[in-house]
Amino acid sequence: MDAINSAAPVVTVGSVRFGNDLPLSVIAGPCQLESRIHALEVATALKEIASRLNIGLVYKTSFDKANRTSASAARGLGLEQSLPIFAEIRSSLGLPVLTDIHEATQCAEVAQAVDILQIPAFLCPDRPLAGCGCNRQGRQRQKGAVSGALGHGQCRD
Repeated sequence: MDAINSAAPVVTVGSVRFGNDLPLSVIAGPCQLESRIHALEVATALKEIASRLNIGLVYKTSFDKANRTSASAARGLGLEQSLPIFAEIRSSLGLPVLTDIHEATQCAEVAQAVDILQIPAFLCPDRPLAGCGCNRQGRQRQKGAVSGALGHGQCRD
């Protein structure tokens, strides 16, 4: 292994590991949380597929898709209804869970139910969100079309 590869970070979220020299792991799920039943069905199906393919999986869905082009478009279940669903997916299926947050005031509460907090690309310039979740949970900050996963307790942009 050369010096570049040996310095490559490994990010661990639950039992899922991401790294250049590791087998493939993915972050996957529906764009928005539509219902408990839908979320459990999708998470179960994704878990079965990931297991069959022997790849790691982090389940991702959003409780509020605020970046819609139409104000009348569906946005998700909202924070209060979604947190118990995230916690159920994590505990009953054993999957790490990722969701996005839109306000710094959401960080502590959401971090209790999920493993990774994501800052959506359209909110990346929002400095109050930049440090959100760093002390306890993983954080993922989208940079346009490119996303970088961040591990537990690590704060990198």
